[in-house]
Formats: sequence, C-alpha cells, structure tokens
Amino acid sequence: MCTSLTFETKDFYCARNMDLDYHFGEKIIITPRNYQISFKREDALNRHYAMIGIGTVQDNYPLYAEAVNEKGLYVAALKFDAFYPDTSDTEILLAPYELIPWILGKCQSVKEAKKMLQKADIVNIPFNEKTGVSPLHYHIADRECSLTVERSREGMKIYENEVGILTNNPPFDFHIKSLDHQKHLTPHVPDKTAYGLGLGAYSLPGDFSSASRFLKLAFLKKYTVCENDEKSSVQTLFRLMSQISVPKGSTLTADNKYHYTT
Repeated sequence: MCTSLTFETKDFYCARNMDLDYHFGEKIIITPRNYQISFKREDALNRHYAMIGIGTVQDNYPLYAEAVNEKGLYVAALKFDAFYPDTSDTEILLAPYELIPWILGKCQSVKEAKKMLQKADIVNIPFNEKTGVSPLHYHIADRECSLTVERSREGMKIYENEVGILTNNPPFDFHIKSLDHQKHLTPHVPDKTAYGLGLGAYSLPGDFSSASRFLKLAFLKKYTVCENDEKSSVQTLFRLMSQISVPKGSTLTADNKYHYTT
C-alpha cells in the first residue's frame, strides 16, 4: 500500500507515503545531468535532466520509487495489479523500473510525458535475474496537471488525474467513480442541533484500504486551507499525509507481518 499526493500553494509540492512490511535499502538518490542511464530495449540516455528522489541503487543504477526532475516534473510508482506482456508492437518498450528515469530524463512537463507515453508500452523485463518484476502504476504530475498511467490486460491506460492523488488497487477509474459516494460530505456543521464540530464529514472513511485512503485524502485536500509561504505549505503537506499514514501494528499481511508507513 502507498499513497501519493500533489499539492499547490504559491509553489508546487509532491509527497508520497511508502507503506511496506520490509525495507529495500531506500535512500535519497540524486542523478545529475548526463549521468548515463541505460535501458534494456531503448538507447541509453547520455543527455538528460537532473533528478532527485527516493529508491535504491543496484549496480550504480537508480531504481526510483519516486522522483522529481529539475523542471518540476514528478513521477511516483505505486503497487498495482498490473499486467506486463513479454513483448509489444509499440514503438517504445520499457521495463517497469525504467519508466521513471525515462520520463524524468526526457520531459519537462506532463504534456510532454503524455505525448511520449502514447508511443510506449511497459513490458515484462526484470532488472536482473535475481529481482522479479514489480507490479506498478504511476502518478505523473507538474504544477499544471496530473496523470495516472496503468498497464492492464487491456493495454496502456492514461487517465487525467484531476484529484492529484493515487493509491493502489482497484484501477484508477474505480477511485474516481467512488468520489460520488462522498459528495454529501462537508466541513460545515450540519445544523444547529449538531452535538459537535466535524459531523459534516460523518462517514468519511478511516480505514487503511487503498479506496478509503483515496477518499479521505481527496476530502482533506479539497477543504484544507494553507498559507502561500513555504513553511506553511510543507507543514500542511506533512499533516495531510499523516492523516492516511498507517501505524505499525494496525495492518497485517496474510502471513502476519506488520504493514505500515515506513
């Protein structure tokens, strides 16, 4: 489970909770301009934008979980029941772990990324023989707009993500439709007889499922008020993400491991 969020005041911000039952050597990774990035089916990038994010490094290769480039373009990869074919007749073929550096290395904006993705497909290629293929979908955003990219059995799907939020399964269109379930929610007091503040949001989900995290964060983002300065913006961003953070012990995997926000 994971959650990503984009948030804008005077500046553009992006955030992500990593919810796992293990650690994978995650750390801050900086890839400077023109550090050679190789791809399994495509030509290496010898000239590209600089990027910074969180992930792990194997064989001097940046395996990003999320990152942003020097132009302000953001990409996060979150767990999802994706389907990757072994091959495709699409012009550009990418392994799942290659999509983040490929997009951030080449593109300045979501508009450019969308145009390139329409010529691309994600195929079943592991990083090496020891690692499996991670099932993922992607949140791509800048200060202008946001996309969700999913690879299913029906092919590559690119959704406009006007909410600026992504969690996990089910597919993204399910989450968007589920927003209809909370149109009645409000930050206002329902009426003068209400016994306390906050009742306008009664029934807002509070569990840690991906569907509930999406709905809760969408409500909070919609109504949160924040000053334009950097300190207020960063504090608000952390406060929002803490609302859907998973405490250790509250969620167990099928084999009784703690699944929490690491």
